Amino acid sequence: MNSWTGKIIIVGLAIAFVPLLAAIISKLVAHGVHVWTEWITNVFSGGAGLEGIVKLCVYLIAITLLIKYLSRPRSG
Repeated sequence: MNSWTGKIIIVGLAIAFVPLLAAIISKLVAHGVHVWTEWITNVFSGGAGLEGIVKLCVYLIAITLLIKYLSRPRSG
C-alpha cells in the first residue's frame, strides 16, 4: 500500500471517529465530575459523617500512590 493511501485512510478514520470519541469521553467525564461533586458534598454536609471523610482520605492516598507508581522511571 502506498504511504499516501495509508495516510489518507488514517486521516479519514480520525475524522470519522474523533467526534464520536469526544462525545463519549465528554459525557463520561461530566458524569464522573457530577458524581464526585455530589459525593463530596454529602460527605462534608454530614450525610456520611466521619466514615465518609476517612474514606475520602483513603481514596486520595490510593490515587496519589498510583500516580507516583505510574510516573516513576522504568529501569532496564
